[in-house]
Amino acid sequence: ALKQIKFDNAMTKEGFPITALREISVLLELSHDCIVTVREMVVGDRADKVFMVMEYMEMDLKEAIERSGQSPFPQSEHKHMMYQILSAVCHVHEKWYLHRDLKTSNILVHKSGKVALCDFGLARKYQEPLKALTQMVVTLWYRAPELLFGEAVYGPAVDIWSVGCIFGELLKKEAMMQGQGELDQINKIFQLLGVPDDDNWPNFHSLPSARIFRWRTKKDGPTLATTFPVNTFTGGQTYLDPTGFDLLGKLVALDPSKRISAGEALKHAYFREGVEKQTPRFIFR
Repeated sequence: ALKQIKFDNAMTKEGFPITALREISVLLELSHDCIVTVREMVVGDRADKVFMVMEYMEMDLKEAIERSGQSPFPQSEHKHMMYQILSAVCHVHEKWYLHRDLKTSNILVHKSGKVALCDFGLARKYQEPLKALTQMVVTLWYRAPELLFGEAVYGPAVDIWSVGCIFGELLKKEAMMQGQGELDQINKIFQLLGVPDDDNWPNFHSLPSARIFRWRTKKDGPTLATTFPVNTFTGGQTYLDPTGFDLLGKLVALDPSKRISAGEALKHAYFREGVEKQTPRFIFR
């Protein structure tokens, strides 16, 4: 597969787009079966015709979800996809990178059933202790609440939130929280998970924009359990057992410090108990 480098980016270094340089350098440092690989760089008949030669994958996960129609993914296949995604994210974090734009359209699928992360144009190195980075990252529907409230000092937890949103999307067959703007996205997050308080997010009020936004407290509380019912196929969703619901909750914990890490998630009971992982059978036309 060829990915053409776009040269219409104003931020260039010696005429070459910075975003492309960053993506190439990141991919060269990463080596994992569930991360798309760059074979080589090739140049066409003009200086601005530069291509990344990458392994061929049939489509992205978003399209795979759409092609599956009304039929939900079996839990065994859902579990296998999530394990692959978390394995790749764990590798990225172990190499001290943040992806910062995880979503179903940035995950490719292969006819063999393999899924692979792609599009590392927003990836950045991070370190401990964490340092400030731009908070204008991650596609809105997959953006962690701390970023929406202006947090600039963040780490792997922003990617974990996105993985949680992908988990929910595989279950619902549509994006879990589809905000029409930042304020609406915040509202949808709080509807699903409840509003911040001293128990679920003690440091919330220290965020830059915490005192700017106002929202209504829902009388009936969080809706996560009713949106993703356990031990049922209600609504045509993929069957979700109690361990799966527990993992989902730990991936989308409001407080980033309480979110499970990718490495911890791989050891979660969801992947050890219940039905065994099974290679996904995607629909190709």
